[in-house]
Formats: sequence, structure tokens, C-alpha cells
Amino acid sequence: MEIFDNIRVINWSLSMDSYFEKGIFLKGTLWLKGDVHFGAHIEGEVHSNDHITIGASGYVKGNIHSYDFSNSGTVEGDVFSENKTTLMKGGSLAGDISTYQLVVDEGSEFGGRCKMIDAPEVKRSRGKLDIEKKSKPRKLLKLERRPKPPVESSSKNEGEPKSSD
Repeated sequence: MEIFDNIRVINWSLSMDSYFEKGIFLKGTLWLKGDVHFGAHIEGEVHSNDHITIGASGYVKGNIHSYDFSNSGTVEGDVFSENKTTLMKGGSLAGDISTYQLVVDEGSEFGGRCKMIDAPEVKRSRGKLDIEKKSKPRKLLKLERRPKPPVESSSKNEGEPKSSD
């Protein structure tokens, strides 16, 4: 039958509960359940009890609170991720990160401080995920770029006259 020739089946490698496509503009505080992917422009806070992914076309100006966080877009704000934060190639984050586990891919940009926190205590009840925060920080990590030391020339006394013995 030719009726079904124009049907496309798209298989996603990641299962997302919500997807905000490029071209969408959201402003305000968002409270979301489940995994969410943003390719959109957002101004305000974003909260999710699961995984937040900022895609390559995504832009967030505001703070992000989640269980897991991945960024390959642009974020201007602080990130609190109770479990894992991943900064992916091509992504940039200007703000502080509080997380249990940090992964920084080569080619990502990060300007801010990172505070490593204790592992979250995870409780599952009736298919619902409840997380109890531990406020005691594990350690404070500050990343700085150090200048390269000057390169010494091979002959130290180039301009000085040679002494004869």
C-alpha cells in the first residue's frame, strides 16, 4: 500500500519526557517532572526532579536545579545538580556548579566555581523518586588558569663578550 510510504519512524537514543524545540521562548520559573531537553531560549529558573539537558541550540539565562544535568548549549547562571553534571563539547556555562560528580568534555567552556557535594540519598517509593539533600560540602575546587613559564633561550650569554682564559 502506498499510503504508508510517507511515514517516518524516528528512534530517539535518549528517552525524554519533555522536549522544547529551537524557536520557543520561555520566561519565568519552570517546574518540570521527568527528563527534559531544551533547544529553546529560557529566561528564569528551571527545576526538574530528573535529568535536564540543554541542547546545542539551547540558551538558559537563570539558575538550574536538577538531579542530573548535561549542557551542550549556553547557560548563564548557577547549576545545582544533586548527582551528575556533564559539560559537553561545544557547550558553555558561566556560573557556579554544585554537584556530586562533574564531567568536563574537551571543547566545553566553564567560567565559575565548582562545589562538590555529598552523594544524594535516593529513596524510591511507589515509582516516585525522593531525594534528601546533604548540605555538608565534600570539598571546594577552584579552577584557575596559570600563565606559562617563560622559555629560556639555548645560549644564556648571547650578547656578552666571550672571556679568554
